[in-house]
Amino acid sequence: MSKEDSSPKKKTKAPVDNYTTRSISFGGQTYRYSDITKVHPALKSFLCYGLNKVAYRKKLELEKALDPMGVHAIHIGVMRIVNESGDITQNQIADEVGLDKATMVKVVDHLQNMGLMKRIQNQKDRRANFISLTDKGEKFLTKAMKISDAVESSFFDKLSAQEVKTLRELITRLLD
Repeated sequence: MSKEDSSPKKKTKAPVDNYTTRSISFGGQTYRYSDITKVHPALKSFLCYGLNKVAYRKKLELEKALDPMGVHAIHIGVMRIVNESGDITQNQIADEVGLDKATMVKVVDHLQNMGLMKRIQNQKDRRANFISLTDKGEKFLTKAMKISDAVESSFFDKLSAQEVKTLRELITRLLD
């Protein structure tokens, strides 16, 4: 029997539900949640707590809706940036969305493997690649945005159209 045959088999972990198990890292600490969307009544009135919980719930719904397409919200966000930016490198995209370069490579690799994006070598800087959507990627993005819009519409169904408009304006102002 060879060494390979006698070595113990690696145990595979049961799949983790990516939609409910989350972790957040900041300040050198990682905080893990079994359900990051849960809201405790004693904390509801804290503005940042509430904004975070609303964002997580919205993201959860979007992730579930995009799952059959084989992508996540970050993939669609990157595709939107590429679609609206023209010539842009993956390092520039990483800077725009706040991703580290290694994660950005994985995101672009995933989209390229799906045939949705392509890398085009920058003639002025051979170390950099411009990222662009393929024709398939443009159609895919259109479909994904319809799904995103439907999720958003459903998510905000407790608010009037004017309240949604005001919320968008206030968030935009806070982010500027």
